[in-house]
Amino acid sequence: MPTLDNRLFEAEKINERIGTVLGNRYTYERRVTLPLAYLNLSLDHHRAIILLMRSGLFGSAMALVRPTFEAMIRSHWVAGCATETQVEEIAEKDDFKFPKMDDMTAAVDRVFSDPNDEELTFFQQAKKDGWEAMNSYTHSGLRQLARQFSGDRVESRYPETDLISGVNASTTSVLLHGCLIAKISGQEEAARQLQSLFRFGEP
Repeated sequence: MPTLDNRLFEAEKINERIGTVLGNRYTYERRVTLPLAYLNLSLDHHRAIILLMRSGLFGSAMALVRPTFEAMIRSHWVAGCATETQVEEIAEKDDFKFPKMDDMTAAVDRVFSDPNDEELTFFQQAKKDGWEAMNSYTHSGLRQLARQFSGDRVESRYPETDLISGVNASTTSVLLHGCLIAKISGQEEAARQLQSLFRFGEP
């Protein structure tokens, strides 16, 4: 059974690898540069999750899992689903209203899921599996509040399994995000290298 320390070490190496593999110059094309900006922000969030967990600031770390996942979904939607007008509005307007998450994940599945998957629900399933917990941790819901007590003491206590799940979810999000960038910018070797990293956590 992996420990939190083991998983944080793996996550850190993956974060560094994504930055190295994709550290190229890119032509200015908004369907690429917008997802790139989202990825860079997501890598920051991911690094912050690692540093916060190592510092014992677990509540703040878990609050960053949802933004990392959400940026990954938005990047896929911008790259393959948004209209040209929507792409321009996202780049120019801070108040652009993205579709609801259910609608975005369904659209992303239609464009990016494995065509051999008859139901095309990879991203929808990922959202279904983790969205409630991610929202609770990000918005100070019951999952966060319940972990602020240890017996009758006000002292935060997070199950290690929950923390490992948070690291896994955010690491998977940045890997999916990195693979998207490699795919839409025509970097086939980078895509292969990043896809091999999905084996993290295996014995």
